[in-house]
Amino acid sequence: MEALQPGYVSIAMREWFGDAHEVQASGELCRYLASRGTHIQYIVYSPEDLIHFNHLREQGAVPNGPAFLLFVLGRYVDPPIADPSRLPGFLQALMAGDHWAVCAFGPTEGDCLALAAQQGGHTRVGFENNLWRSDGQLATNNAELVAATKARIEATGRRVMNASEARRFLALTTAANTGVTL
Repeated sequence: MEALQPGYVSIAMREWFGDAHEVQASGELCRYLASRGTHIQYIVYSPEDLIHFNHLREQGAVPNGPAFLLFVLGRYVDPPIADPSRLPGFLQALMAGDHWAVCAFGPTEGDCLALAAQQGGHTRVGFENNLWRSDGQLATNNAELVAATKARIEATGRRVMNASEARRFLALTTAANTGVTL
């Protein structure tokens, strides 16, 4: 990463911050990346992961201050199905100033993403996490999932960011409550 100097990276809490040695090494990497202007998306799979992240942040093991968090609803199981009722647990552990988004697995993806939009969050949709339409059928293509999610988000009264707005948001240069979602 030192040679590449990426603008953005995703770091999964479970995969990078396991034992004490990993916490130290991963924390050093996160602080280094932040000092170089790299924006970090922290991936959390459960409210417990988020509580662990908050603890590491309070200890200074990861950069202090607002973070961009991706809440993952659902797992790689057959069939992969996310449970929207898990989102409130994440929100209870959220710290003020943090930005957050949701991605979800399976035919309940749309329900999860619409709920995230209703709660003021952002969304990540597509074949990386899900191949299924809400009716349980395989989606024809990624555009089908994106269009369905866009329609559900707009039904909540929010709008989807355009590419320019999304770039500004991902650089965390916009206000926390913009009234739009990714």
